[in-house]
Amino acid sequence: MGSTVGRRVTRTARGGTGYGAAMAEPITVAQDASADAPPTLRASATFVGSAIWFERRAFEVVGGLVATTAEPGVRSVLSAVSHHHAWRADQLVTVLAQTHDLRPEDVVEAGDGFGDAALAALVVEADAGAARAARVVALLDRWIEHLSAHRSRLVPVADAPLIRVLDLVVDDLGRDRAALAACCGPAS
Repeated sequence: MGSTVGRRVTRTARGGTGYGAAMAEPITVAQDASADAPPTLRASATFVGSAIWFERRAFEVVGGLVATTAEPGVRSVLSAVSHHHAWRADQLVTVLAQTHDLRPEDVVEAGDGFGDAALAALVVEADAGAARAARVVALLDRWIEHLSAHRSRLVPVADAPLIRVLDLVVDDLGRDRAALAACCGPAS
């Protein structure tokens, strides 16, 4: 067998090697833009950024509801839920992708369907605490569904840290939803 010193070894399109052989066709990985395809790094960072924004803003809005809710039981649950929004935002920050062209301040912003309008619907001045809790439950249901849809598109090996955090977040949201539903009564 001869020496390969000084010779250029290249990979052919069929996967074999050849000395000095040029590739007949480049090997590329096609990006599938369908809804079921795994998200790109930028798409995932944008998703996580919007989730961080939502959780931070929900902390403020739900915390504001606590001060104007008369029923002590509902008030207590809303207070805990508010604090959990802050905790979830902190958890999501740990998996926010950062590169030289992907900075947190560029992706932490309101996302599709979960901006200030969705949170403003929670604030109705002249309502009972149970009605407020019921509106928070409805928003949490939509939020859980949104997070779960994104999680289902993730690749277990590549996205393992994000999958772990989303599982924690969705589980915590489910517990908050159950506690609020208990405050609202059986109608929720």
